[in-house]
Amino acid sequence: MPHRLKFIICGNHEKEEQLRKGLRRAEAGRVKSEAPVYLERRKNARRADGLRIWGWPFTWQDQAPEEVPEGLDILVTHVPPKGILDHSLRDGSRAGSSRLTAALAKLKKPPRLHLFGHIHEGHGTFRSEPLAAAADAKGLSIEELGGEKAGDKARQTLYVNAAIANDGVASEAAKPCIVIDLPLVAREPAREVSA
Repeated sequence: MPHRLKFIICGNHEKEEQLRKGLRRAEAGRVKSEAPVYLERRKNARRADGLRIWGWPFTWQDQAPEEVPEGLDILVTHVPPKGILDHSLRDGSRAGSSRLTAALAKLKKPPRLHLFGHIHEGHGTFRSEPLAAAADAKGLSIEELGGEKAGDKARQTLYVNAAIANDGVASEAAKPCIVIDLPLVAREPAREVSA
């Protein structure tokens, strides 16, 4: 990929060991600052080009973190929050993580961008005020409470379900990639910073 910065997490179609082995091969021929960065269950966020980035990969034991760092520019999780771009074709239910929704609802300063996948049918984007707590309290989906409405843009989150596999059980890449341009503050390699 031609992009200088690449951040990845493990999904349910990858094995973490294979991913790490592939990353070592990818790093072998590159300058360290341009090698892909694996976002794993770390307490601290990463900082790159002035952006704070944190990620949580898929695990069979627990689908989502109980806590998410404050003030992130980019949050990357495998699973979506419950109620956001998470309709399942199997039975039409919401297949996102309630645990992740609860973690996001606690944030005073939510992420500017939340990238996820897992639910192939939910492919797309959605912008919202931090409505997770209200949705949970009313038993509604985030989308039913409204999005794309006027308000404090600094507090809005752009949610992106970037799953490109076909609906249902994945067998092929069937959906277009979603490209998002973010203004960068500074050009710097990825490094760990305190949460």
